[in-house]
Amino acid sequence: MPDGYVYIPQGCFLLGGTEPEEVRQFTYRPPIHQSCLNEGYLIGRHEVTFGDWLTYLEDLPPDAPARRILEQPRFGDGGAVTLRKHPTAGWTFTFYRSRDEFRSAKEGDDFVYTARTRRNTADWRRFPLSGVSAMDLEHYFYWLDRTKRLPGARLCAQHEWEYAARGADGRRYPHGDKLEPDDANIDATYGRLPTAYGPDMVGSHPVSVSPFGLEDMAGNAYEITRSVTLDFGRVVYRGGAWYYDAFLAASADLSPGDPTARDVKIGVRVCASFSPQ
Repeated sequence: MPDGYVYIPQGCFLLGGTEPEEVRQFTYRPPIHQSCLNEGYLIGRHEVTFGDWLTYLEDLPPDAPARRILEQPRFGDGGAVTLRKHPTAGWTFTFYRSRDEFRSAKEGDDFVYTARTRRNTADWRRFPLSGVSAMDLEHYFYWLDRTKRLPGARLCAQHEWEYAARGADGRRYPHGDKLEPDDANIDATYGRLPTAYGPDMVGSHPVSVSPFGLEDMAGNAYEITRSVTLDFGRVVYRGGAWYYDAFLAASADLSPGDPTARDVKIGVRVCASFSPQ
């Protein structure tokens, strides 16, 4: 078993939601029904982190395009993020709330949330990777496979993600049917203060660990998954994020995505096909 990954066996589970149809249509949830996966697979215990991404970048040639993906901020609803390499000072991470308001931290320095009263300092290398598109990640998956870190690395399929997030019994969230503000990193976790919004280090909310032992499958960063139907395009986002409320963090919630989008609120968790034999 590769370190940091969990094996999910083949099996049947309850997929979708029990809400009224107009609610389900708003969040693209199908009516709850049994679904079966015929093959087991591996899935990351937590989201890909900036530290994981740095390990990848440092293994590439100095002129590799991937090293420049996060050099410029791309602003969305939640702000933007950059990751830049200085010739002598190493990598610097910057989280932008706006073009005029931002905070940076160099390698070895903690990132500080001045408006928070808890989890106000963090190792930014343990933040979920964001600002990288599904198309950008194809090269990362190839690298994981080529270097034998995770043979067959790929995007999780949307149903694989849902099974791993909520188990078999149709629960609303990874740990049950109610999500309290501090159970995960959502908009209410830090009082909905704009200056307190932002990612947490992976594994900061153990209350909401999934039945399979996976962390942060509610909140923190939306996760890119492969769509299983052309109705949603190539990718869908799962699990909610620090910018959104508990409603959108429900495990059955879907958000059709753009494979070229680079968004500060969107990250990824890696899967791979795997046979115990």
